[in-house]
Amino acid sequence: MNTTTRKSHTTPLLFLVILLSVFLIAAGAILARTILGAAFHTAPPAFCTHAPELTEAAGGFSLPDYYITNKVTALNRYYIDDQSDLWGYGSNEYGQLGNGMVLEPGETTGTPVKIASGVVSVDCSVNGYFCIYLTADGELYGMGSNMLGLLGQDFDSTNYYCRHDNKVTSPVLLMDQVAYAQAGMESITALKKDGSVWWWGQYMSTYGTTVSDSEDFEKTTEDESNPCKMLYNSPRKILDNCVYAATGDWTGAAISENGDLYTWGFNIFGECGTPVTEDDFIRTPCKVLEDVAMVWPEQIEVNSPLEEIPEQMLYETVYHFNTFVRLKDGTILAAGRRLGDQEKTISLTGDLIAESSHTYSDTFVPVEIRKYSAENIKNLIRRIEIGTDREAVEQYLTANGIQYFYVTNYSENTREHTENPYEMRTEDQTYFFFFDSENKLTEKGTNLHAL
Repeated sequence: MNTTTRKSHTTPLLFLVILLSVFLIAAGAILARTILGAAFHTAPPAFCTHAPELTEAAGGFSLPDYYITNKVTALNRYYIDDQSDLWGYGSNEYGQLGNGMVLEPGETTGTPVKIASGVVSVDCSVNGYFCIYLTADGELYGMGSNMLGLLGQDFDSTNYYCRHDNKVTSPVLLMDQVAYAQAGMESITALKKDGSVWWWGQYMSTYGTTVSDSEDFEKTTEDESNPCKMLYNSPRKILDNCVYAATGDWTGAAISENGDLYTWGFNIFGECGTPVTEDDFIRTPCKVLEDVAMVWPEQIEVNSPLEEIPEQMLYETVYHFNTFVRLKDGTILAAGRRLGDQEKTISLTGDLIAESSHTYSDTFVPVEIRKYSAENIKNLIRRIEIGTDREAVEQYLTANGIQYFYVTNYSENTREHTENPYEMRTEDQTYFFFFDSENKLTEKGTNLHAL
């Protein structure tokens, strides 16, 4: 009797225990997914580089470790051999090979030209307009387009770029007592042996929040109030007591003797690590960080990984509108676009109007650096399922260091750019994504033309 009664009470109790266990497991799973989801949203975004060893904390700073000995663009390759001789080949439309000759637009040479001896570092503009190199005795030379007086020669101010009218076909001395130098798209940053930093050329903006008149965009002379650009027609000292200086296409940076980081240039997305204002530019270098060991404006490497000019140049590890730093304790930080939770809507200047919104951080935040792998990126993209929300695709690409942008279509009839919210491409132009009106992924694929 007692046994029967005990069993009758045990059965429902066991059922309740099992039910409670199932509930707890399910709740735990939901909680885990919530936590993982939160971690996914808050995890440091990843950026890719071909040279992850540069991101490792080093025992001490050595400037020669950052000499550029191989530089490849879509138009030219420059390299320094074991004998310290500088060679170059490719386009010579502006005299950028320094051999006293020019080639017609579109013509190239595949035969390396010896440019100079005793060279320790070389750099060139990404658009191929000019090349600079540094000799072992601290002399900085340049050749190619002298637009805006970049190579120290008089220039024709009636032509904005002056690329063809002001060619320098043989190397000219730009500066002596130089310890290091880099070339931007249309500028040069030089660190002299006395620790002074010099910058000249231009950082230019095709964006603006208040600009609608393109006349300022066309100005070729220095004007501190110009909302479209920063422009020095000749070298100007902007800092003292520095151990390193670098430039991207739009932003410059330097490290002082005591490890302070100074930045200047384009700051539309906070890439200088300082608050965004109505002015697109930081015109005077400002201190933004301490205890900095290394800085990379826009690209987390100095030497190009390629050893030949490719048929299609893919700038996989160039991050326009971002600045990266390594602190002395090894921590990697970045500031700029697609970081943080601040948002800004920008538009093209002049009569080509197109608006787009971007998140950004104007302070340096932790990021992850990964070694670039085309195959790995391909596999990551394969995992994105059709029907995924656009926001989820954005988060996935950002978290895995894959750059993207939304396609803008240009209308000849209206003379306007109109953003298509239903198409996204990776910044190397390799992969594309299509979304429907409900922002669900409907198609993904490979841009074969880019390959």
